[in-house]
Amino acid sequence: MSRKSSRLPSRNTWLFVVAVLLFASGLLSVATGILMDIGDFGPDDRGEWGAAENGLGLVNFGDDLEEVHTWSGYALAGLVLIHLVLNWRWTVGYLRGLRRT
Repeated sequence: MSRKSSRLPSRNTWLFVVAVLLFASGLLSVATGILMDIGDFGPDDRGEWGAAENGLGLVNFGDDLEEVHTWSGYALAGLVLIHLVLNWRWTVGYLRGLRRT
């Protein structure tokens, strides 16, 4: 009985996974940014986050929202770098084509 050797995922699989993660982290970053901007999730009158109730009677979770927003932005930046590395040959070829024009 022959066993298939385990291999790393193909380049296309990596590209797909990175694209899905890029989309998810970008969407999360945009959504949390909008919520922080339009919602009452900022600091209370004393400048403190997270302890005050907002107008809806809900506990303010601005600290958590800000942290999710920050880390999704970091993830987005890292994934952009990974995306560029995975598409390096295409990027270089495209830039060389622009230089010729």
